[in-house]
Amino acid sequence: MNITTILTIMAPALIALIAYGIVRFFPPSIDNAFILKAPQWWSRDQQTWDKAYVFLAKKYILYTIILFVFCGAMFFVNWGYAMSLGYILLVFLLLLAQLQVRRYMQDTVK
Repeated sequence: MNITTILTIMAPALIALIAYGIVRFFPPSIDNAFILKAPQWWSRDQQTWDKAYVFLAKKYILYTIILFVFCGAMFFVNWGYAMSLGYILLVFLLLLAQLQVRRYMQDTVK
C-alpha cells in the first residue's frame, strides 16, 4: 500500500483527532479566544460549560480511538464502499457526542 491509500482510509480518524484537538486545547473563552469566542451568557455558569467541554473532549477521544480501530480494520476489507463507512461512522459518532453533551447539560443545568 502506498501513503495515499493509507491516508484515504485513515482520513475519518484523522479528522476526528483534529476535532478532539480543537475541543481539548482551544475551548471557547470569554476573555482571550484564540479560535472560539464564547457568548456573554456563557459567563453565567462558566464552570458548567467548562465541564461540558471537558466531557465533550473525553467523548471525542474515545470515538477517535474507535475510528482508528475501525479504519485500521478497513485495510483488510476488500470492498469498494468500506472507506465510505468510516465517514458515515465519523458523522454518527460526532453527532452522538454532541447529543450526549446536550443530555449532560440538561441534567446538570436546571
